[in-house]
Amino acid sequence: MRRWLALVGIGCLVAFGCSESDDQAEPTEETADEAVRDDDVQLACALLDDSGWSRADLPSDSIGLPVSMAANDEHVVLVGSGSEGAIAAHVSSGGLSWGQIEDFPNWQSLGHSVAGNATGFVAVGTRNGAMPSTPVVAFSADGTTWDELDPESLPADDVRAFSEVFAGPEGFIILGGSSSPPGLLSWHSSDGSTWVETDLPQTARTAAVAATDSGWVALTEPPMEVWASSDGIAWTEVETRSTPPDHALWPRWAHIGTAPLQVQDDAWVLALVGAPDDAPWPHYPTVWVSTDGGASWNEHAVWNGSEANGFEVEDMVATELGLILVGQQDLTGRAENYLHSSDDGTSWQHCWTGPLAFTELVAFGGGIVAFDSEFGDVLVWNEP
Repeated sequence: MRRWLALVGIGCLVAFGCSESDDQAEPTEETADEAVRDDDVQLACALLDDSGWSRADLPSDSIGLPVSMAANDEHVVLVGSGSEGAIAAHVSSGGLSWGQIEDFPNWQSLGHSVAGNATGFVAVGTRNGAMPSTPVVAFSADGTTWDELDPESLPADDVRAFSEVFAGPEGFIILGGSSSPPGLLSWHSSDGSTWVETDLPQTARTAAVAATDSGWVALTEPPMEVWASSDGIAWTEVETRSTPPDHALWPRWAHIGTAPLQVQDDAWVLALVGAPDDAPWPHYPTVWVSTDGGASWNEHAVWNGSEANGFEVEDMVATELGLILVGQQDLTGRAENYLHSSDDGTSWQHCWTGPLAFTELVAFGGGIVAFDSEFGDVLVWNEP
C-alpha cells in the first residue's frame, strides 16, 4: 500500500477535493498515519468504481459455479462448470483474452480447486461418473498443458475426495478427506508433482489455509485452533489467547470450502460471516485480524449502519490496492452485491453496491481478475 502514497495528493485533487489552506495544524504522528490509511482506502474505492472494469472475451458462452481461479506472474487459470456437466477450463496471459484448455481433466470440483505459484499450477477434483468416486490431481507448468498424476505416485489410496488446493512461494497444500480412518487429509508438495502427507491433525476440520512469510498457517475448528508450519509438512499448534467464538464461525463455514484468509504485511486477516451472540439470523460479515502470529485475534466490523437482513462473504484477496472483500447482502428480500476495501484489515470502506456479483478474485499483473456469477463472465480491472 505504501506505493500509493505518492498518489494520495492526486486522488485528493481529482476524486475528493483538497483544501487550499496552508495554515492547518500539523497532525500528530498517529493522526497522520490514520489519515494516510483513510486516503489509501478512499483512493482504492475511487479506482475500483464499478464502472472501471472491462469484460473479458471468453471462449465459452457462460461459465457456472463452482468457479475457482488462480494466477502466477505469467498466467491466470479459471475452472468452472460448462455445458452438459462438462468442465470449463480457460487460461489467459493478460486477463482479457482467454483460450480454452483442451486437455484439462473432466471432473467435479469443490471449493478452491486450482492454485498457482512460480512453479506452475495444481488442480484437484473428483472424476465424473466414477463409482466409487476417484480423486484426481493434475499439474501444469504454464496453465495451458496439463498432466494428470499417476494415482500410484500419491501418498495414499484411501482418499475419499479432494476439496481444495492452496499455493505458497515454497509449494502447494491439498486438503481432502480420507476413508480410513475417516477424517482430514492434507498433503504437501514443493513442485506440484511429488506429494507427501502432513501431520496436520486428521480429526479437525480445516477452516482456512494461507502461506505466510515463514511458511504456512492453518485454522481448524471447532473450536478454532491455529497451526503453523515452516515447510507445510510438520505442523505445530500455536498457543492462543483469543480466537473467534464458535457463533462467529459456523454460518460461513457451513458453506463448501474454507473461509478467506489473507496475509497482508504482518497481519493475518480472516473473513467470516458471524451471527450476533449465538442467534441464527441475521448474520453479518466480520474480519478477524491477528498481528502476533495467530496467538490473538481481534474482531473488526465490515458493515456499519446497514439495514440488510444478512450477508454472504464470497472472497477476499490481497492486491496492490490493499485488501478487497466481496459478497452479497439481502435487503428485505432483494439481493445486492458489495465490494469493500481495507489497507490492513482493521478498517473497512464500503466502495460500492451494484450489479457485479463477484464470487472469485485473483490479483494478477498489478490488477484484479474477477468472476461475475450473475452473467458467468470474467471482468478485469487494471491500474489506470
